Amino acid sequence: MSNIKPHIRISPTAVSTTFVDDVRTIIEQGKQQAYMSVNASMIETYWHIGERIVKEEQQGLKRAEYGAQIIDFLAEKLANEYGESYSPRYLRSFRQFYALFPDFDIWKSRFPNLTWTHIYRTLRVGDDEEITSPALLLSLTKKPHDF
Repeated sequence: MSNIKPHIRISPTAVSTTFVDDVRTIIEQGKQQAYMSVNASMIETYWHIGERIVKEEQQGLKRAEYGAQIIDFLAEKLANEYGESYSPRYLRSFRQFYALFPDFDIWKSRFPNLTWTHIYRTLRVGDDEEITSPALLLSLTKKPHDF
């Protein structure tokens, strides 16, 4: 006897729309969870790059000049391999992110839902005191319709 089962046709009306909607919801939740995981990993990676840049700069005698050279050199090496996300401008942002928030565990526990886009836009404000103000940081955690 064969274990092959006959092909069964299911009528589109036999499958409930609730079933299909449930599966769509599961897919969308999985995609969102994956996005959040990747984003959290990116932010931590960028923070660690900033930390490493600061540590390297602190070994130089002429910090400002040495820092600019280090970032330009690093960008030249990384941008060819990893793309424009590692240009001098972004590397300076990673350094600034670390310098403003040197304790990553505190950052992560207070603002777990921020994306790199939120952080990057905030870093472009230019005033370190304003950047770290609780009001500005809390405003970043709100969804556009919460305002």
